[in-house]
Amino acid sequence: MHSSHSQMDYPQYRHEPLPRGDFIRILHVDSSVNHRQPFCTFENIALNTRSHHYTAISYTWGDTKPVRQIPCSEGQFLSLSKTLSDLFDVLLRRGRSFTVWIDALCINQKEPTEKAHQVKLMGNVYSNAHMVLVWLGEEDYLSRMAFHYMRTDTEPPWFLSNAAMYRVDAMMALLSRRWFRRVWVLQEAILNPNTWVACGSDIIDFQTFKEAVKSLWTLEDAVEFFDVRYLAYRGLRCATRLYGLQSMFRETGKVPLESLFEAVLYSAATDSRDFVFAIQGIADFAELLPIPDYTVSVEKVFVDTAENILCKGTSLDLLSLCGLGPREQSSVFFSQRGRPQAHLPFELPSWVPDFRQPSFDDPIHICSKTGWDAGGAMRRRPLRSDSGLQVDVVILDRVTRLGHTIYTLPEGDLLELRCCFHSAHEIAHTLGDVSSHSVTDLVWKTLIMDMDLGERPAPARLGNAFTDLLRALDSGKSLRQIKTNEFYRNLRVRSDRWRPFASSHGYFGVTWPIVEVDDYVCLLPGCRLPVIIRPLNAGAVDNSEMISAYFIGWCYIHGIMHGEAINERREVQRIVLV
Repeated sequence: MHSSHSQMDYPQYRHEPLPRGDFIRILHVDSSVNHRQPFCTFENIALNTRSHHYTAISYTWGDTKPVRQIPCSEGQFLSLSKTLSDLFDVLLRRGRSFTVWIDALCINQKEPTEKAHQVKLMGNVYSNAHMVLVWLGEEDYLSRMAFHYMRTDTEPPWFLSNAAMYRVDAMMALLSRRWFRRVWVLQEAILNPNTWVACGSDIIDFQTFKEAVKSLWTLEDAVEFFDVRYLAYRGLRCATRLYGLQSMFRETGKVPLESLFEAVLYSAATDSRDFVFAIQGIADFAELLPIPDYTVSVEKVFVDTAENILCKGTSLDLLSLCGLGPREQSSVFFSQRGRPQAHLPFELPSWVPDFRQPSFDDPIHICSKTGWDAGGAMRRRPLRSDSGLQVDVVILDRVTRLGHTIYTLPEGDLLELRCCFHSAHEIAHTLGDVSSHSVTDLVWKTLIMDMDLGERPAPARLGNAFTDLLRALDSGKSLRQIKTNEFYRNLRVRSDRWRPFASSHGYFGVTWPIVEVDDYVCLLPGCRLPVIIRPLNAGAVDNSEMISAYFIGWCYIHGIMHGEAINERREVQRIVLV
């Protein structure tokens, strides 16, 4: 029944309070011959029993304006948004009745206490479901083509063919849908092994979908999309990270907090507190996370989360997701999308990750793949004080030279990329009496962090590809020719919009473009990555006064990523991050 009447024409369904304990509502929808239209009823069930079969829906709310009213018990009506109305139509075409759990309908969204309690149960809701259905929305021409490719791995039939449409285009169009950037999917799509992906009438199992998405990284035509301004690329990054988390969960039943928050920084949420609340069902050390409470400020949720993990946990890796560098890049990202940075009502300390500002960075994932451990073991836990976060550091050196920021955008000036390479060579030449060949090796390995797209050690062929790329840029080759270069594709994923730097004692690396001369290169015992800090009282380095500093962000420095520097006898000192 698609209604043209306003919502107020119908008595709206009112949720009865749930029983005490771990109870949820499930929704039965029936369109048998006894009813001219679907009829729905809610049932309260205890989560500790598996006697009820229901499908948990993972979807994006979208526009919540009601477009349809479905009759319920006691003469009441249930309002459906366009997204849910489309979903109901598809499910009813597959059978006369179905039973689902849908957060917008099964949780009383107007009752904060119930909402907070149900959020704590969300992990069990999805893990206990008979099936999880990922609902991407209505189908269209490109989605039908993408599902055809995934099911058959062949060219689509003639009625889906078009000379301008290819496999990559269809898959990337699908990945641009909002579901992939929604923070709640991190647990919704991980917890249940029986997960399916649907778009309109098309449906496919999650494993087949996963393999199709992973294959995009190896397709040459996909490099066109490797730019965070494209929703499709953001979706690809989100999906790829989701699969990595799924593998961790399958192995141990939990996912490290730091890895989850790395994925959170790819995501979006209607309520910013959900960046923390949405991962509690799959996180290890979930007791370090604040209890879901929608009456607490966003700022307090973020700060308490960071303080608990850093001061009570066993690792400082969370700091690699923090800093002024990622926040500056987020502002650039927003401006490049043609809209100003959204006004943020408060400014967090530099040692607290700001989940409201998207970051497409993988430091924790890369450490796990490459075995990086620049900082070594934690010695003393940080301590929260009125002035900031007190933390142990080893100050390695001071930044003295900066190269050009790396730009590989499709419409970018290739001359600018050429200048970046030449400036990197110039500052690398200042590091000591080394041969041109050694400098070239240092530059190309540093620019791609000495790894290929699979996070394996960079093979020699990438050095040859770097030389070929330099020749191509010097000879004025077109972007179409440049993008086929393997080094160029690696560079776009690794260091696009980062900046090479050198230090007074010969360190060479890349970091966030906000880096400045006289910033300090440091190691943090307990953090696997080198970091950049900016002292507010630089004179304190030479006296007994404790240094106060902004945290800029992590960096890659060639030759110390596996602990080569921390093993030397170096002084550890306490500083305050503000």
